[in-house]
Amino acid sequence: MLGVPKTATAEEIKAAYEVLKRKWDPNLPSNKNPRGKEIYQNIEEAYEILKDEKKRISYDKFGHSAVNFNGIDMETLFDNFRSTLESSDPWSETEPTTRDYARGQDIALELTLSLEESVNGAEKTMIFKAVDTCHMCKGVGASEPNYAEKTCPSCNGAGMTKEGKGLFQAKLLCKDCDGLKTLLEPSCKLCKGEGVIPSKRKIKIQVPPGVNTNHQLRFHNKGDIGSRNSGKNGDLYVAFKILEHPIFAREKGNIHVKQPITLGQAVLGGKIKIPTIQQQTIEAKIPSCTQPGDQLVLSEMGIKEHGKYLTGDIIIHWDIVVPKKVTKKQEDILWLFGGTAKRIKPPNAQLYSSGVALYERVKFFFTKKLENEKKKV
Repeated sequence: MLGVPKTATAEEIKAAYEVLKRKWDPNLPSNKNPRGKEIYQNIEEAYEILKDEKKRISYDKFGHSAVNFNGIDMETLFDNFRSTLESSDPWSETEPTTRDYARGQDIALELTLSLEESVNGAEKTMIFKAVDTCHMCKGVGASEPNYAEKTCPSCNGAGMTKEGKGLFQAKLLCKDCDGLKTLLEPSCKLCKGEGVIPSKRKIKIQVPPGVNTNHQLRFHNKGDIGSRNSGKNGDLYVAFKILEHPIFAREKGNIHVKQPITLGQAVLGGKIKIPTIQQQTIEAKIPSCTQPGDQLVLSEMGIKEHGKYLTGDIIIHWDIVVPKKVTKKQEDILWLFGGTAKRIKPPNAQLYSSGVALYERVKFFFTKKLENEKKKV
């Protein structure tokens, strides 16, 4: 389970849980284990059982069959959890016993962009919390030029201490040296010998064209500053979240747009100018007899995703708009269009026979109308 004995207290269980949780958090850039998410879920589920006193007593007394958490068979859960830890032991001696705590931590941020910014690229300013060089000691960690450096007596220079007994034993960061293994005398009062302090940082980021939601950029050495002028800075990771657009929708490199057209345009066809997300205008051809739900694909006129070589398409979804009001002439034509000819006598009876396509009928009347208007001019 969490590596704790049956006699472990609630505080000990929580401490073990926090250690394992930090170890296997799938959202941390340092966790590159492909099974990290699975391990993390097992840790969460096991802790849900162990932190509940009634469930824990029942489990200790009757075994796996005593508890069912959210419909999950606990025997399967604990067997999976046990096998997971056996294959990837968090305290395995094959893994580094300490990380280089002189190196700064990585920073993970999320940047929200409009669809236009994600497609065309943008320059964005970000303000965030970070760890920077101590201005009082200039990153040295000592308050005087002639300082002494000695091995930390609490961890004997290991940077880590072991806490707990028996099965419940964990390696934790040394509270005195914070993993740096040595202490400075006299140490800087502001940074307490670490050479770094919390601060706010402001940077400008050039967003490349084509980024999408969940795309992530890595900025080398732009994370937290390393301790005591080590030069080992962390990295900055920026993940993007793209807002929805009222007109355009994005699908990888494809751009979808819903284009309203009139009933006459849908029947007769024609040409129409359509704006693009790149702030340009293109001319598209409306096919005659366009049906509701029809699409027009303009190949390789979409966008190029960041890191990809192929350009996507523009996909136009025709939206046939029915007028809310019509003139008397339009109404008469629509009566003929509907095939009921109750309002006026058809000007050409042969077009109105059942064997003539509806499109031909409508085209005749729209064309006739245009001819009459030209004669008036």
